[in-house]
Amino acid sequence: MNTDPRFSSDELLEVLSLSANATAIYRTKDIIIQWANKAMLDLWGKDSSITGLPLEVGVPELASQQFIAILKRVWTSGKTYQAVDTAADIEIGGELKTSYFDFEYRALKDDAGKTYAILHTATDVTERYLSRQALISAERLEAALTREQGANEELASTIEELRATNDQLNFTQEKLQQLNIELEDRVARRTKALAESEANFRNMISQAPVAIGLFSGHNMVLDMVNGKFLELWSKDDSVLGMPLGDILPEMQEQPYIKIMQEVYATDVPYHGTQERAWLRRNGGLEERYFTFINHPFKDADGKTTGVIVVASDVTAQVDAANKARHHQKRLGDMVMNTPISMAIFEGRDLVITVANQSVLDIWSRTREEVMGKKLLDVFPELLDQPFPDMLYEVFDTGKRLALPEIEVDINTAEGNKHLYVNFSYDPLFAENGEVESIMVSVFDVSEVVEARKQIEKSEAELQAINEELQALNEEVSASNEELAATNEELYATNEELGETQLDLQKSIIDLELSEGKLRYMLADAPIAIALLTGRDMIVESANKMVLAAWGKDDSVIGLPLRVAVPELEGQQFLPLLDQVFATGEAYYGDEVKALLEQNGKIEEVYSNFVYHPLKDNKGQTTSIVLVANVVTEQVLARKEVQKAEEQTRFAIEAANVGTWFLNTDTHEFNVSPRLKEQFGFYADEDVTFDMVAETIADGYQEKVRSEIAQTIATGRDYIMEHPLIGHHDQKKRWVRAYGKMYPDDNGKPVHFSGLIIDITEQKEDEMRKNDFIGMVSHELKTPLTSLSAYAQMLYAKARNNDDAFTTSALEKVNTQVKKMSTMINGFLNVSRLESGKIFLSKQEFSLDDLISEMIGDARLTVASHVVTFSHSEPITVDADRDKIGSVISNLLSNAVKYSPKGKNIDVECRLVDNMAQVSVKDQGMGVKPQDIEKIFDRYYRVESSHMLTVSGFGIGLYLCAEIVQRHDGRIWVESGNGEGSTFYFTLPVN
Repeated sequence: MNTDPRFSSDELLEVLSLSANATAIYRTKDIIIQWANKAMLDLWGKDSSITGLPLEVGVPELASQQFIAILKRVWTSGKTYQAVDTAADIEIGGELKTSYFDFEYRALKDDAGKTYAILHTATDVTERYLSRQALISAERLEAALTREQGANEELASTIEELRATNDQLNFTQEKLQQLNIELEDRVARRTKALAESEANFRNMISQAPVAIGLFSGHNMVLDMVNGKFLELWSKDDSVLGMPLGDILPEMQEQPYIKIMQEVYATDVPYHGTQERAWLRRNGGLEERYFTFINHPFKDADGKTTGVIVVASDVTAQVDAANKARHHQKRLGDMVMNTPISMAIFEGRDLVITVANQSVLDIWSRTREEVMGKKLLDVFPELLDQPFPDMLYEVFDTGKRLALPEIEVDINTAEGNKHLYVNFSYDPLFAENGEVESIMVSVFDVSEVVEARKQIEKSEAELQAINEELQALNEEVSASNEELAATNEELYATNEELGETQLDLQKSIIDLELSEGKLRYMLADAPIAIALLTGRDMIVESANKMVLAAWGKDDSVIGLPLRVAVPELEGQQFLPLLDQVFATGEAYYGDEVKALLEQNGKIEEVYSNFVYHPLKDNKGQTTSIVLVANVVTEQVLARKEVQKAEEQTRFAIEAANVGTWFLNTDTHEFNVSPRLKEQFGFYADEDVTFDMVAETIADGYQEKVRSEIAQTIATGRDYIMEHPLIGHHDQKKRWVRAYGKMYPDDNGKPVHFSGLIIDITEQKEDEMRKNDFIGMVSHELKTPLTSLSAYAQMLYAKARNNDDAFTTSALEKVNTQVKKMSTMINGFLNVSRLESGKIFLSKQEFSLDDLISEMIGDARLTVASHVVTFSHSEPITVDADRDKIGSVISNLLSNAVKYSPKGKNIDVECRLVDNMAQVSVKDQGMGVKPQDIEKIFDRYYRVESSHMLTVSGFGIGLYLCAEIVQRHDGRIWVESGNGEGSTFYFTLPVN
């Protein structure tokens, strides 16, 4: 599994492929197309078959244009090339079409500064370019009309001279014409002002990076819409005047038309955040997510006539957030379910903020008992132990602390819990570089330490036994030892002028209404919009959202921006605005941080924005429109997710474990660098599942594949120990793997993930220990055999001589020799099991007969307990009779040891689910719940006062479990403290 916080190459290409921006990557100075996303292929009118071809071959119409030469210059110079509104002739559907693009060729360089690839990003701006050209043509037409009007005025003057005979009429007509000219001038000025105002607002709407539309009446008839909305719908402006339900039939089954009608009826706005909608695009229904506002639109009389809709497509953000959440959940589940004990203590108060199940088991606490509480409040007994001082030292120094085999005492409901642990304290740093929390990794090594101590104790006891044996050889030869996851003529002229005046007045009214609509729309738009005029950036208008973002009210209207929002001084925004005013080029910002005063204090505000220049007919910038979408919450939320993901990844890396991820549908396989190291691969090497499997030692590969297949099929946990031979270093290692199936977003289990721990050192210790036990046991058998023989000879002589004291003493010697022999045979069997040298000699036999035989043998030596046996029908099994006999004998012996004298021991044999089930029930001390899961572990002994009088090393039940499991059976115990115990085992029947 990839745990690197940066994108891998595959992940980066996956993200770029999902981008709405056209993107391509070229290799070599011949400009070979290495990769292109769907958006770029659509711009070219090609498919993915051109991948791997030179650009001039894959897109041949570009060969005669400038682009290939520019790309080669970028490759040679290493300098990025950017261009806007650039024409390109592209063959689409067999027809050569001219489109316009903003594009960038960026040289990608290696550490040595040498270009290894070119990243090509492009945006189709044809619609924007053609709209701008149309505007220029309209302005030229207006100038021509003005010139024509001047010519008409000259003609009118000539007519006045020709009509000089009628002075009075002339006087009247001249006066009327003067009045008309004055009226025309006033009308022209007013018309121009209104047209400019409307053009400004229309520019603001058409260039807004969000979708804006106005719908009229109860049927939601489309009255006004910008290009962004049409782009989202995959429609053109022919839909104007149509009801929304006819424009988008798919909306009739969705709630949005009803929501808009509710807003129209109630005058109550509706805000939607990241809501899902289905739109018919590209021949099918697409799932999209939008943040939007439906706001009632009122006319000048305050009557609601329609609904304004402003929407932002946030599909990419939602998809990215879902992916981040899924990735975080996968890592979180992995950490919380790993058998490696992990916790995080936050702040110097050591508040427990993370604790997985494994560490809760060590603490003997539930999640509710520890989460959000201070460590020393949960475990006050640690005050007298060295751990708090060690934790504060990590806070002070910022250095990792790790120690092996440290003793720790924990108070539990059952009393004091004494443990030996290997632990590490890893500092987790805040952005300012200070330690803000500590990640704790704990390994409970109590069993290993206790086993080692037991072995050390056993070695001492063996030495004592040797000495006793030597003493007995001198006297009687005896010894004992015990070894564990965006006019007429004039009148006609006057009449015409009058009509013109009426038309102009009507135009003024229409323009005022249109401007009013726009102003109403923009005032309550859910995006921040402001108009800044002149080089001083005078705030001419600002809607509610931009005032809220600035933390100001409408008193700032008419002020220079630097005065209205003084905290912008020293930040990048005022220089950027001046640059846009000077150059006439728009500026786009993505998730840019601004420090603004909110509620009396400076706050961080993040936004996606555009500074767009508005120009007069001479092309000079007169003002700038600011359109911004505040995304503070999304940015902060993403940062929190990233922080949590990094903490989780750090926790896994700090534990020094390898991780893997396998998608069972796509067969995608990712492993961490640590796992590659464990399996003998290089960190930068691509590794497949089969390559990893091939390193597993012979005899284990099929078992590992079988267990993985079972986990994928059934969903059960995968736990496996196995040796492997490193791929490159050929070094033998032992590893322990923990894995499980994790669901995708739809709940289907498709991700098989887990952890790998290197246990080579532990295994080598076990092997050395087993070799030692086997050697010592073999060495002890020879003198013990001699001792037994001597004791039997002496016993026979003593009986013949009627020496009662010697006979009694030799009987005790024989009893001790038998105990010693049983113990040594047990250790030899453990050694053989561990080394794989114990074999099963199977044969068919009657199980109930064997049980009766073992009970009969037990009765000969045990008179203190009553043993009863009940069975249903004869059961025949195919098994190793001697080894199953030793299992029964061991269970009977334990029942005698751990129950008071005079109590019954009940043995039962019956057929359950086509398995032979044997049970041995006693009325003894019982087994505590915390001991049940470990009772079949090697060298494990229950700690209690009663156990002080019972000898043994805790290998009997371990041997029983191994023998039963090698027969494909199962062994378990049911018990309660002080209520007796019932041991069960099952065997397959013939």
